[in-house]
Amino acid sequence: MSPRFVFRACMRTCALALACILLTVQHPALAQFDPAGLARAINQAGRQRMLSQRIVRLYCQLGMNVAPGTSRSELAESIALFERQLGELEASARTPETKATLAHLRRLWPPARAIAEDTIGKDGALRLHAASETLLETAQRLTEQLEDGAALGSLVNLSGRQRMVSQRLAKSYMLRAWGVELPGLAAEMDTAQTEFAAALGRLMRASGNSAEIDRELYAIAVQWEWFRSALSFEGVASYGLVVADASESILRSLERIVDLYEAAGLR
Repeated sequence: MSPRFVFRACMRTCALALACILLTVQHPALAQFDPAGLARAINQAGRQRMLSQRIVRLYCQLGMNVAPGTSRSELAESIALFERQLGELEASARTPETKATLAHLRRLWPPARAIAEDTIGKDGALRLHAASETLLETAQRLTEQLEDGAALGSLVNLSGRQRMVSQRLAKSYMLRAWGVELPGLAAEMDTAQTEFAAALGRLMRASGNSAEIDRELYAIAVQWEWFRSALSFEGVASYGLVVADASESILRSLERIVDLYEAAGLR
């Protein structure tokens, strides 16, 4: 075999290997790491955590007749969004761990959805709360698995978790105000308030914040004081609408913050 033949064979092999590498990098279906897609997936998985708590809150609001028209439409929207994001997350679950966690989340969802769409009652609230805790735990695990390797993923995750904590606080308030007998709700609220305040401080001290992010975080800090004040009327059903409005307001602001951190991770 001539040296020239060997050289040409080696060149063809190298060219083929290079083409495979480029295809893997450029083709979305084959790429192992897509910063934009990962940041978006962290945002979506984090939003699943929030929805697990928001669905229970809105269910309780219907039980207490708090803004029933709005609560019913927002409950339906939250259920539809959770369902849709389960499908959208398929593209980002590429490792065996994330695939297994997402599959588990899919199995947990139909029973929870069935309770949320059934007749409203305190027994249903108890069952929905239990189901939501398992959904939350699984969505949290999925978010953490997706966070590995993503640019600024920790800030997307942390700010996204604040959405969940805001809804967890409002959910606990509504359960108590409705008189649903669940041990540990007061302690759960105390823990959630401490977590929210600490995480907000961490976000405000983050070195990578843009001026726009800083402005939004300052606005959330102001809203947080209002929200915390509303929550201080624990168990008072007549303040349910105030808490509902406060939780929705801070949630909208937190959604903007998460989107800003997601965008920052793409640069």
